[in-house]
Order: sequence, then C-alpha cells, then structure tokens
Amino acid sequence: RTQATRVYTFLDALGIEESVRTNLVPAHVGMLAAYRGRRWKEAEEAVAAARDAGIAGLEAFYKLYLSRIAIWRENPPPDDWDGSFAATSK
Repeated sequence: RTQATRVYTFLDALGIEESVRTNLVPAHVGMLAAYRGRRWKEAEEAVAAARDAGIAGLEAFYKLYLSRIAIWRENPPPDDWDGSFAATSK
C-alpha cells in the first residue's frame, strides 16, 4: 500500500458500556488529535487517561501508538506528515 488507510474500532463490538464511553471517548479523541498535531507528551497523557477506562480490547492499540510516539520523537515526521505511519514489517 502506498496510501494511508483509516482503521475504525466499534466500541459496541468491544462491549463497552455507555457509562465507560463518557470518559473514554474524549480521551481517545484527544489522543488522536495530539498525536496528529505532534504533541507527543499530550498524546501520551491522553493514552494514560484512556487506559484508565480499563478496556482490554484497546490495550494493543494504545501500546502501538505509544511505540509510534517513541519512534517519532527520535525521528520526527516530515513537515507534510498526515498522521500516518508506514509499517516496515508485518
């Protein structure tokens, strides 16, 4: 693939109750906005807030983003970065 593809997760499929979503969704949306805005510390803090919801089905997702943040800190993305990440292995 040469173009980015958005991936969506359906919270209903993970069995996340409405009461949990109240805290999770703002933290999750904030994390994505901070990540795309290259605000790495803010993105990490938002991951921590989202993880506080305790959704096991999202743990791998948040680990992935934390690893990407670490990579971007060492090798900042180009000025025209669109928030995507090119996987170099499966």
